[in-house]
Amino acid sequence: MGTIEVIEAGMLSSVQDLGRSGYQSVGVPEGGAFDRVSLRVGNRLLGNDEHEAGIEMSMRGGVFRFLDPAVVCLTGARTNDAAVEVDGRLMPIPHGVPTALGAGSVLRVGALRQGVRAYLCVADGIRSEVMLGSRSALVSLPDAGLGRALRRGDRLAYGDHAFQVDVSSTTEPAAIEEQISVLRIVPSMHTELFSQEQLKGLCVEPFVVADQSNRAGVRLMGRLLEGAIPGRVSSAGTMVGYVQVPASGEPIVLGVDGPTTGGYPVIGCVIEADLPVLAQCGPRERVRFAWVGRGEARRALLKQEADVESVRPGAVVGAIRHRPASSQRRVLLGCDTGEAEAGPGRSQELELLAHVSAVSIACGGHAGDDESMRHAIAGAAKHGCVIGAHPSYPDRAGFGRRTMAMDRGSLARSISAQLEAMARHADDHGVAVSYIKAHGALYHDVAQDVGFAHWYWARCALVFPNARFVGPIGSAAIAALRHSGVPTLSEGFCDRVYEPDGSLRSRHAGDALIADPEQAAAQAERLIHTHGCDLLCVHSDTPDAVEIARAVSERLRVRGLV
Repeated sequence: MGTIEVIEAGMLSSVQDLGRSGYQSVGVPEGGAFDRVSLRVGNRLLGNDEHEAGIEMSMRGGVFRFLDPAVVCLTGARTNDAAVEVDGRLMPIPHGVPTALGAGSVLRVGALRQGVRAYLCVADGIRSEVMLGSRSALVSLPDAGLGRALRRGDRLAYGDHAFQVDVSSTTEPAAIEEQISVLRIVPSMHTELFSQEQLKGLCVEPFVVADQSNRAGVRLMGRLLEGAIPGRVSSAGTMVGYVQVPASGEPIVLGVDGPTTGGYPVIGCVIEADLPVLAQCGPRERVRFAWVGRGEARRALLKQEADVESVRPGAVVGAIRHRPASSQRRVLLGCDTGEAEAGPGRSQELELLAHVSAVSIACGGHAGDDESMRHAIAGAAKHGCVIGAHPSYPDRAGFGRRTMAMDRGSLARSISAQLEAMARHADDHGVAVSYIKAHGALYHDVAQDVGFAHWYWARCALVFPNARFVGPIGSAAIAALRHSGVPTLSEGFCDRVYEPDGSLRSRHAGDALIADPEQAAAQAERLIHTHGCDLLCVHSDTPDAVEIARAVSERLRVRGLV
């Protein structure tokens, strides 16, 4: 057995495994690691059983002296300040990489970034006392006699299982993507008690995580649900992830140490695959809800389980909620499609799909119909492309390139009808719509008018709450929506000429299009490095669009940018 001495405990650091089950009927929460995926990954990297206990650190880490040799691994929230002190020298500890420590080593873990809970896993696990079948400390109820938070001077035993890994052969995983957290939810026991406006309103704008949040529950502040909130209901059993709505109208999402019964109405439940996301939501961070079906919830959980089970001892955690291990930014190369009539034009659209990674599909406003949407979605799925919806003003005669004087009600109905048609066909093919990019005049009107952009996105989010907003690089709409917590993609055009002020040259000018593939490829690279472009577009009706897409794709692939 080895021993860890706690020099500084941090904030509510505690020993946690995967929790205790079977005692909820007598009022004992399941408890355990809040972010179970991170604990499981840390254990798997060390060759441990997934259920072994580790140290959960919240907000800021701690300082731990290892009196005996050990192999450790840090997972979960990251820190820029993790190092081991050996003979007075500090050596950085990489995230997600098993690291050998000698006897007497002092491990220092600083303030946590990109999440609020990190896990210190040790080869063969922490050997604290087993109580009711678990080593987990019930820190939210310290008087329950089921463990407590760590304190200065505590000593923890760990196993002596030998573990060998060639640390020099591993690489540090890339940073977790920073963006507003999205919690997918499914209906629950009291969903029908809420109005349709309340159910939709839950997902329109982000909430802010309150300072009072803890392992028992994540309290949310911000936009109240409109209308009368259902009164207290009969007390019933609870689950981790239940979204309770008290009379205040500000939701509470139950955590792993939450009450085992409750009397507040439950509007929905966070899907199991997103509980790790919930665990990493810190005070004053923003979070959005998104309704999904139970089929998507099952698929997400199966995908997550497959990712976890793919982790092997000594591997880096690259596949689980992380970007690909690369120091380069990676962008999407897309094309607008579903706009051509059956025939040569549609054949060129399909030929483009072999060279792009994203497809914006017209959904009936300026072009497209049920047949073209099905055709485009099937082609995109075949080539593994990300799929986006491409709504516009209802202007087929003008190909959506004219601003239309419409009242907001009529425009809202048109946009909703286009997106709902897209949603039906996407569901039929079992694919997700990842982003929404307006077309033509609607694209430019939204980009230039922040108030209109917020109105437009509120309509879009009712149909596709998980989608990203697409707008032109440097536009007011991109900045405003991103500030509001909306996930965005900044778009640049490979095949259009830009004016010195950053605007697109009018299509009425004779030299508005870039027809040379190499010139288009050079512009694509410049848009990425100079303007931070996330999505590049090649228009399917541009002459030689296929050759342009091929040239852009080849150059960006060589540069490691796609």
